[in-house]
This record gives sequence, structure tokens and C-alpha cells, in this order.
Amino acid sequence: MRASTVSGRTEAEPGTGAMLYLGDDMVTSHMAEQIQYAGQAPKMFEYIRERFEWTDHQCCSVNWKGIGAAKKRLTRPVSNRTTQMMYGWLNVGHQKIKFDQDGTCPCCGQHEEDQLHLYRCENVLMRETLRQGIQDMERTLYKVGMASPVYLGFIDAICKIVQLPRKPYALHCSHTLRAIERQESLGSDALLRGFHHVEWAYTLQSTWIPPRRYDDGTMEKKRDPFELSTVLIGETWKLFEGQWKMRNTILHSPDSFLLASEMTQLDRRFVEYKRNKTQLLAYQDHYLTDIPEREFVKWERDKKKKLLRLLETCKAAFTRECEARIDRQSLITTFFRRIDPT
Repeated sequence: MRASTVSGRTEAEPGTGAMLYLGDDMVTSHMAEQIQYAGQAPKMFEYIRERFEWTDHQCCSVNWKGIGAAKKRLTRPVSNRTTQMMYGWLNVGHQKIKFDQDGTCPCCGQHEEDQLHLYRCENVLMRETLRQGIQDMERTLYKVGMASPVYLGFIDAICKIVQLPRKPYALHCSHTLRAIERQESLGSDALLRGFHHVEWAYTLQSTWIPPRRYDDGTMEKKRDPFELSTVLIGETWKLFEGQWKMRNTILHSPDSFLLASEMTQLDRRFVEYKRNKTQLLAYQDHYLTDIPEREFVKWERDKKKKLLRLLETCKAAFTRECEARIDRQSLITTFFRRIDPT
């Protein structure tokens, strides 16, 4: 893209048949990308500035091209879930509390579960999944040919955020230290979300060794610095996928703290109906609460929910009946016989 001059749009090239201008800038290459950027970027940056309380400089310091390239390699369901994670839309406890639902962590029973807690949960299975995920990440970054001071420094930064004990690598190069420092300017968990500072790409460029040419004239197959920065982002998302799958596995298991909390709430609701049936239910519906409490506690969750939904329906019908009865009730004086004083 050619920048506009002070007087306005730039002059057209001699012999040009058609030109594309975005504002006062003439687009000379990558037209599809420039049009998409002009149409979507302003509103997206406006949302991001408000969402993360970032400045314009912070928004522009993210490796957006790397994020776009990494997203193209994901399937649609995984891509959608990754987007939810990046912008804090996941259905974790923090979101459920906004809808007056139980926000307890299903893995450890913490009062409120947020996205960062997915990595810091003290549940044994969650912690072991995290360790295995970081080991797999280190193995992958080594295999793709990334410089060891870079990927070890990157992993050390992640371990620091997720509070996973790890002996830090002592030979970080100056480029890696600068990338870690710049990354911290975006917030504590931006690295886990995939919002990597462009300094990581510059670091990979500075430490990159060009591919060798073999005696037969062929070139060594090697990823360029941009592709390596894309791998960093993708591996961060893989770490999240592992934590999210394990979290949901525990959520739907009998040992889930959230399930235990929900069962307790269902038991309390039934007891409330049983003890206050004359105020909450019509006489003909009282039989629904004749189940002994010790028997109801043994029921499965779906069976409890089915009965409570029926009780809620009966309660709503009884409430409407009482309101209608009050509206139609006549004063007692209307039944008095008029007495002729004469």
C-alpha cells in the first residue's frame, strides 16, 4: 500500500487502467487482505481496546498475521472454541455467575472458576494434563527447528503464568528476554490466549539459521521465522484444548464438585416444596411431595430435575389461580340484605 501525500491521494502510475483507494491510500498489492482489514479491523480494535483496556500501541503490537495463519489450520468447531477462549467467552464459572448459576470449579471446588483457573486448578488430573501438554509443546518446538533459547524461554514464561514448578532455563539470549518483557506489557494471560507480541517473531528472525544447500543442489527443508511464530501460537492453543477437554471430562464424571453442588441444591428445593406445600401447591398436587427425603436423595439428577420441573409448573398454576381468586372476590357487604328503615 502506498501512503498518501500531504495534498491527498497519490498520483496514478502511467498506463494504469484501474486503481483501488482505501481512504487516501492507494492499494498496490494484497488487495483482498487490505479490503478485509479496512472493513473489519477498526471495529475489532475498538472492541479489543474496551475488552482488555489496551492502548492503540498494544493492539498493534500483537502478531495478528500469525494468529490468522494459525486459525486457518483449525477445524471450524475448534476455531470457534479458540475464539471464545481468546476473548473470554467460554462457559466457565465466571460466566455462569452472571446468569445466577453455580460458578464452582467442577474439578477442585473453588468458589469461582475463570479461564486462568483452567491452568492453575490444583486437581491432580488437571495438573498432570498441564505437565504433559507442556512436555508435548517442548518436544514439538524442538522438532520444528526452533532455537532452544527461544522456545525454552517461551515455556518458562508459560510455566510462570500457570504457576507450574519448573527449573528455569539459565541461558536466555537478549532477544528472548526482550520478547518476554514486551509480552508482559499485554497482560498476565495474553500469552495463554494466543495474543503473542510481535517481538517473538523478531526474536525468531534474529535466531533463525538459513537452510543449508546439500551437495546435490537440494535445499534443507526448514520453516521460516513467520511459520515458527505461527507454531508458537498453535501450540499455546493446543495446551488450552487439553485443559478444556480434561475439565469437561471431570465435569461430567460422578466425582465432579459442580455435580455434588447441584445435587445438594436439588435436594434443598425439594425439601422446600415438601415443608411448604400448603403455601406453594394446590391441595390436589400435595401428593407429589409425599416422597421421603431419604429416598429423594438417592435419585439420579435427571429424575430429580423432572420432578422439580413438574412442581414448578404446579406452583405457577396455583399462583395464577390464587391471583384470579383474589381479583374475583366480592366484598361481604354485597351479600347484605337492604333494610327498609320505614
